[in-house]
Amino acid sequence: FMALSSLLVYTFLPEDDQLRKKHRIIFWCIQILIVLDICSLLLSGYNFVSMGFDVALCLCIGYFIYIFLRVYKNTEASFSGELIKTALFFLAFSFCGLLLLIPIELLFSAKRSILYYLGTQFFLHFSYNGWFTFGVMALFFRLFENRGIPLNRQKFNLFKKAMTIAVFFTYFLSIYWGYPGH
Repeated sequence: FMALSSLLVYTFLPEDDQLRKKHRIIFWCIQILIVLDICSLLLSGYNFVSMGFDVALCLCIGYFIYIFLRVYKNTEASFSGELIKTALFFLAFSFCGLLLLIPIELLFSAKRSILYYLGTQFFLHFSYNGWFTFGVMALFFRLFENRGIPLNRQKFNLFKKAMTIAVFFTYFLSIYWGYPGH
């Protein structure tokens, strides 16, 4: 996440010292929260403390999405820009799975249950196959745009729709691989 978000900030957003400062603050807050979360997981497992760090991470990343989109909305529309918006949607969407783990843990105390597994897979799948895939594709398309390589709008729209649909349907494939007999 940290590498891709930094690449997107420095590739797509204009050089504005205030924005870059905000990104640096968010970057270091997330780093500190990750270290604290890892320490709490190692010392006492997944409990209220680590859940608190997870929620704080979600809030920091949500703030990153907010400031990125707020600045990026004023830029010229492009293929890579559409892919960034889709990537950020999947990033926010993936955190629904992480946030679902908290009530599952609190209400059912069911770390080994199917609901816990489904929530974890939801977070992982939409992070890796949604956020990371679309983020990297946005960087490649930006490279094409910077080099002046012409792209067909109709084919791009078809490509983007197919990739988005594929991300949603392949979630069920990852669930099937986890429980093939069901």
